[in-house]
Amino acid sequence: MRCSLSDVITVEQVEARLWEFELLDEAFNELILVLEQEPIFIHRRALPEEVRKPIEEVVEGLSKYVEGRGRIYQVAELLKPLLDIKTISKPENQITLTNALSIIENGVQTYQPMSISFINFLNTIRQLRGAEPYVFTAPLPAPQVTLPRKFTYSPHALDSMRKRHIHKNQVEKAVLSPDRLTEDPARSRWVAERDTSAGNFIRVVYAETPNGVEIVTTVITAIRITP
Repeated sequence: MRCSLSDVITVEQVEARLWEFELLDEAFNELILVLEQEPIFIHRRALPEEVRKPIEEVVEGLSKYVEGRGRIYQVAELLKPLLDIKTISKPENQITLTNALSIIENGVQTYQPMSISFINFLNTIRQLRGAEPYVFTAPLPAPQVTLPRKFTYSPHALDSMRKRHIHKNQVEKAVLSPDRLTEDPARSRWVAERDTSAGNFIRVVYAETPNGVEIVTTVITAIRITP
């Protein structure tokens, strides 16, 4: 089997899908914690059958989710050795990645509507006891600025990104949602790091300049580091 260039699955595609699933998983975990604290849920076994039955159906759905997420994270672990820019395009690796991405995408498509159903159920039982409705806050850091942000790239940054196969969306994701962020006040720069599902991380050095209508983020360099 040969893969054409247009069909080749990239490291960035895999990381994007895993990141999407990780956000959804975080949402589910928070939802489960809130649901488990509800008195009706805690004492469901003592309720009449007609009341207990829909709750047990929710419990069954949550069990299926936990089982499914385990399989997806197993798939993610199997993918890590393949997320090497030097070998990812090999036909045998592309076949494995195609099958793995299908599993992850099916999980995302299944769990997104399921999470909405669970939230609706949770708010129904909260309403019965006069509690405020549960509102899920997306697991993304709040933006630090209210002005729109414009990214520019130094020639050195673009050259470094090209050599290390780093895409602009990875750089901008690291800046907007870093796992680690430090300031270099002496040079008026910031250093953002964002972990990847491949076990390495993207480090971005950048400077910011407000010009009155937007924040201009100048990427000075970006590298991929394997611990």
